Amino acid sequence: YEKDDNELSSTFVKPDDSLAYVNITSRYTPVQSVTVAPMQLNTLKQSSTFDPVLTRLEKNGFTTTSSNSRPSSAVNVKKSSDDKDLKCINAALDLERNRLVEFIQTLQKRLDNANTQLVEQENKLIEQRKMNVRLEKDMEKTKLDLNNVKNRTVKGRGSMPSLPKSSSAQSDNHETIEELEMRLTLKTEENDALKNTLKSMLDAKEEDLKLYNETIQSVKDIFLQGIQHYKPLQTTKGST
Repeated sequence: YEKDDNELSSTFVKPDDSLAYVNITSRYTPVQSVTVAPMQLNTLKQSSTFDPVLTRLEKNGFTTTSSNSRPSSAVNVKKSSDDKDLKCINAALDLERNRLVEFIQTLQKRLDNANTQLVEQENKLIEQRKMNVRLEKDMEKTKLDLNNVKNRTVKGRGSMPSLPKSSSAQSDNHETIEELEMRLTLKTEENDALKNTLKSMLDAKEEDLKLYNETIQSVKDIFLQGIQHYKPLQTTKGST
């Protein structure tokens, strides 16, 4: 490119080989590119005087591209790496979420079954208590009847015909008391068994709740780790 005589010589700076050069490419002229040092280009642009060379280059469609610009391939590689990391984190979170959902469903079924059994056992326990109360009342009534028979026997010792009746009534009362005591013992044992069953069910529910809390905490820790790993990626991506 030839310089006209009327161009100012003060706008040119001696090239420096240590500096990175800038390619000035034309869209309209046959010339493919012109290499100019960055110091020269800045001097031409910042000069207060009119520079015909820079004006002609700009009018002819020359554009400047810095050789120090970051390659697009490096940006694409960085973006691809970030996408892979995010996909891995997302896949891990989805897996943990599915496992947690399945575990919650299993625990919910077990909890529903335990609640149903608990209600049934409580109803049985209430019925057994009512029956025990009735048996105790019958026993007290039988004891009172037996005492009355004994009193009548003591008062009527002189009359022989009354002895067989009193002895038979006393025998019946003894059998009734023994039967009631046996039934009361059986019901007491049943109550103890129901209490033990309820206690074991409550212990199982506490274990399920403890396991559920541990699973929730584990999933929470994994999620927080994923978030902490994701934030640096976002910061690096924003800075680039």
